[in-house]
Amino acid sequence: MKLHPAFLLLCAAAAAALPAVQSPDGAYRWTEGESFLVRVTVRGEKRKEERIRLPPLAEPEARRRLLFAERGDYFCVLDEKVDEIGLHLDRPRGAAQAKALVLAPTLRLLDRGGRTLWTRRMDDKHMVGAGAGALSPRLTSQGALAVLLQDADPYSKGKPLLLVLDRAGQELRRLDYTSWSRVDEFALSEDGGVLAVRGLGRIPDKESWGLAFGYYGAEDAPPRIRALKGPVGEDLRSVDKDGWACCVRQGSQSTAFGPSGETRPEGSSI
Repeated sequence: MKLHPAFLLLCAAAAAALPAVQSPDGAYRWTEGESFLVRVTVRGEKRKEERIRLPPLAEPEARRRLLFAERGDYFCVLDEKVDEIGLHLDRPRGAAQAKALVLAPTLRLLDRGGRTLWTRRMDDKHMVGAGAGALSPRLTSQGALAVLLQDADPYSKGKPLLLVLDRAGQELRRLDYTSWSRVDEFALSEDGGVLAVRGLGRIPDKESWGLAFGYYGAEDAPPRIRALKGPVGEDLRSVDKDGWACCVRQGSQSTAFGPSGETRPEGSSI
């Protein structure tokens, strides 16, 4: 049976419309809805493509997202199931209908061959990010992960929860709303040992809350929280091998913060 050209064009357009995701280094490619991803290897002039089968959805009707590191052999699979819940229905001024969408996320870390290294089910009352401009999880080439969760209740004040997990799924660090009422940016070192945070935080020296930058290093070292003067731009993107967090932009000046509390302008040498 010969297919009509218009039908073939329609099929091609539908296939092209499916969201496609590619890792920053070009080693992986995935199309939303597919049960596998493609791993690309290049040796000399030879290019090889291999299909890596993904684990089944954590729950029926869950939506899947994939997260890749800038480079390296790890990637994350995030399955989110959307449920409507009624909030404060037992109160005099409570909502008459469901007012919140709760995403019950399940997160998995996989290696280059598709082997699941760990699976973690997050709390139903949290969702990964929240709304437009939500922060994506950070995955490093060594398999460390930082993920920002937000309380799903729109009636309450924002309650961020920032978790850092290592390659084995062990929790390295946990920051909640008692130290940060809003997280605008965060960056993670390759081994997961250093976490840099910018947002609205509790500043111990001032015994108050305000725009702040936080540096979390060794477990036995207290975090360093600095007050910032607005306006503050988005520039915090990395922690290098020497522990320098880059960068925090205030006005036209971008500043990097070192492991011992020292600072330097972006682009300058130590």
